[in-house]
Amino acid sequence: MTTSSEIVLKLNEYMNRKIVLQDLESWITPRLSTLTYLPDSQMARLAFLVELGLAEIHAGIRTERSLRSLLARQLRNELSVSSFKERIKSGPV
Repeated sequence: MTTSSEIVLKLNEYMNRKIVLQDLESWITPRLSTLTYLPDSQMARLAFLVELGLAEIHAGIRTERSLRSLLARQLRNELSVSSFKERIKSGPV
């Protein structure tokens, strides 16, 4: 089963140019039903964003550079929200 940390790791590999776009697409496509099982989860939001980005690249609407930038912003947002939620759960310091 694919976890949220796995998609974050794979996106980091893509953004750091350790894998190419086709590798990202090949990795995410067979996992979409698992990644999007809970539509409001961090994992699903990232998967939907990747799929939208891939469609936009194939349609000529977006460049890989802009996709990397979009993914970086989204990852920062997702990770900061996750961190904030963890701090709330742990209570006051």
